[in-house]
Amino acid sequence: MASGNGLIDEGMDRLRRRTKRWILLLSVGIIISIPAFILLSLHAFGQIAASDMCENETLVREPQPFGGDDLVVFRRNCGATTGFSYHLSLLPHQTELRSTATGNVYVSEETFEARWTGRTSIRVTAAAADAFKRKKAIHGIRITYGS
Repeated sequence: MASGNGLIDEGMDRLRRRTKRWILLLSVGIIISIPAFILLSLHAFGQIAASDMCENETLVREPQPFGGDDLVVFRRNCGATTGFSYHLSLLPHQTELRSTATGNVYVSEETFEARWTGRTSIRVTAAAADAFKRKKAIHGIRITYGS
């Protein structure tokens, strides 16, 4: 009878050790998963909030003569604590202007005009001193400036 109880006790000890091991592994998994989930959630929320903070309003969209791009002039509004900014981007024809987009050619605090002057050239008419970004060329398109 003692030998039968010994086998039962040994089996119970093995079951307890296995159970403890599974509980430990499960606990470690939960401990690692919760902070990872929180960080990913905060990152995703931050991306959504950041994209919703600003909005872009297209002012001019002009297709490239005999080409595949559009000249897009837009006003960017990032809320009451900042003023408007004005942007010029060159985008593939009929590509949607995203709310997170900023100008890839020209950025200014003041309004300006931009127009195609040929198949591969754009003329920007603006005050020179207020530009934050001012490229001379993009995607093989030459940009000239004047006031």
